[in-house]
Amino acid sequence: MSRSQRGIARRPSFAAVREAFPSRKVVSREMLFEEIGIEALMHDPAYENTCAIRMSYALTKAGVVLRKGGLKFNKGPFAGRRIEPGMRKLSEHLVELWGPPQSFAVNAEAVDALTLQQGVVSFFFGEMLSAGAAQGHIDLLMPRWPGFEECANTCYFGSDKKIWFWPLP
Repeated sequence: MSRSQRGIARRPSFAAVREAFPSRKVVSREMLFEEIGIEALMHDPAYENTCAIRMSYALTKAGVVLRKGGLKFNKGPFAGRRIEPGMRKLSEHLVELWGPPQSFAVNAEAVDALTLQQGVVSFFFGEMLSAGAAQGHIDLLMPRWPGFEECANTCYFGSDKKIWFWPLP
């Protein structure tokens, strides 16, 4: 049975996702929303957290076709393609696309196992938080030594959280 028959898509290269990733250091929230064509949501507090939007953007530019997502690119070369604004929903969709992640319940295990690894990482903050609160964070993990963990935006190692990780070639 082929990968596509099993529903597991080929993962993009780390280099392609890294190049496409709109980090907060370079691309403001306003610039990101304008480029995607979702300016109407710029002042909506429900879209204040942009980690899943940024990851959806990078994955799309790297060739991943998201089949689910509550938003769409409204302009540019990806007009009509899906964007998932929710970290949990995007993480669950990646399970469908790429298969199960490496999963860690203890932070120290994740730090040890992810030394010098590169890929997509999801940090889950809690099962039930108030509406509008960040439920977690999804980011791009850079290959680094223990104690020097780095993500494209922010890593949330440091306390016990559920962590999912998909390595990228």
